[in-house]
Amino acid sequence: MMIDYNSDPDLPATRLTVDAVMLFQRFQQTADRERVDALLEAEVEQHLKLCELAILYAASNDCSWSILPEHPLPDVELWTCDRLKEAGFKIEHHLEGSKIIVPSSMSKGQKLETVDLRSYFTAKWLLAKGLSPKKTAAEWRRREKLEDKARKSYVPIAQSRIEDGKLVIGSVAWAAVLDHKYIVEVQEIIHLDMLCIFDDSGKCLHAEPTNVAYGATFGPDIGDVAQWEERATAIIDSLSAHAKVDRLGEQQKQVPGATQRGARKGRSHADG
Repeated sequence: MMIDYNSDPDLPATRLTVDAVMLFQRFQQTADRERVDALLEAEVEQHLKLCELAILYAASNDCSWSILPEHPLPDVELWTCDRLKEAGFKIEHHLEGSKIIVPSSMSKGQKLETVDLRSYFTAKWLLAKGLSPKKTAAEWRRREKLEDKARKSYVPIAQSRIEDGKLVIGSVAWAAVLDHKYIVEVQEIIHLDMLCIFDDSGKCLHAEPTNVAYGATFGPDIGDVAQWEERATAIIDSLSAHAKVDRLGEQQKQVPGATQRGARKGRSHADG
């Protein structure tokens, strides 16, 4: 039963005091409870925005999950997680323990081994069930078609260059120089990894999709590099062979032409 005490709110508009807390805890007037609920709602909304920022930051770094920021009020964390669940995120609670050595409060000079527990929540979205999976899938396919169309019409640009005989590597997954004049790069073009070959002037001679083993701690995977070098060498050999055939064809075209011109001149001289 709620009682109307016909008194001013117990909670002050500015700094909270012990007297105000004691009055509120005992009588809990309606206006005071509404103020506490409003403060809690504002805090949940603020913490939710912080969690959304953590999720977006993780997503921008190609992660499929994020550790959610902690809040000093456990209930605020729980309510925030409930709202993220309603939005389709998969929320998991984790409890991790680690052994630590601390000084003993009972005996001077002695140390005790204890366990430090950490509790936190994570949000996942890669395997989570979306709120509108059909619409999302349809939009996904539509955008991938646009990407594929743009990718086919895009001419790769060399990110690396040769200066004083040395390769200056740009923002690519891997780069190398073959035959002292071809720059080979593995670069990401519209969400697709491409093996690109350029001449020393930066002109793109060839580009094809390839695979990159992500997560390598010390640079590109050795197996990937060997595969790229082998494939690039084969492509360059093929390009060189075609260039040689083209040069021979041009030479063969030039020789009959020159002979024919000479024959015409000879007949003209004889007629004269």
